[in-house]
Amino acid sequence: MKATIRLRAGGDPLIVNDITVIKEVTTDETRDIEYFTRFAIFDYMYIFIGSDIVSVRGEDILSVRFSD
Repeated sequence: MKATIRLRAGGDPLIVNDITVIKEVTTDETRDIEYFTRFAIFDYMYIFIGSDIVSVRGEDILSVRFSD
């Protein structure tokens, strides 16, 4: 599965191929998101892990698209 992350600032989207997990980091805990249909963007730090690793703050994300 591939995640295409578009940022509010514009520019080229960030691509994470073979995504396996998204880590949602809050001030209190880190949570693994493995079911991407349940992914929602909040004002947390997100780490997208696959063949690449991308970390981005939720407030900077415009959209995320998951595709095969």
